[in-house]
Amino acid sequence: PGYRLQVTVGRGAMGTVYRALHTGLNRTVAIKILRQDLAGDRTQVERLKAEAAMLASLDHPNIVRALDAGESNGFPYVVMEFVEGETMADAVRRGPLPVHRIAEIGATVAEGLDHVHEQGLVHRDVKPANVMLGRGGAVKLTDFGIARLVDAAKVTSTGLMIGTASYLAPEQVAGEPVG
Repeated sequence: PGYRLQVTVGRGAMGTVYRALHTGLNRTVAIKILRQDLAGDRTQVERLKAEAAMLASLDHPNIVRALDAGESNGFPYVVMEFVEGETMADAVRRGPLPVHRIAEIGATVAEGLDHVHEQGLVHRDVKPANVMLGRGGAVKLTDFGIARLVDAAKVTSTGLMIGTASYLAPEQVAGEPVG
């Protein structure tokens, strides 16, 4: 309600992200909508709601902001600021980035993660596909779908570890607490 989907800008394990127009404010936003096959799964719905609440609690220039959340026609969604640009993964696929740019990106992501950690949260899926490179050099960490409180359980309710295998922290692979 109040949003017009324009184009798909990304797909992930939980859903699809669209560039959309907030019709009331004439503002471009990003909307993450839970995949159709997951929309009936209360665990996945709650995970998306938790992601929206978590993003809403974070206020940092290097973290994508949550603007709204809800459900439409049985599909939960979260509305976020739209970052005009590309993911770091897409940028690297075209070829190596200059060393100074990699250092800038790393430092900027670290600043955002420092803020996340100060709030008692762990992202758990930091990888190039979850780092947006915006115009003017902006760097924003996104996709908090599997983030959690530092003291929360380290596995899902089914006992499975979640995250992207190539980017899991060594302590997570070993079944130890992630901090």
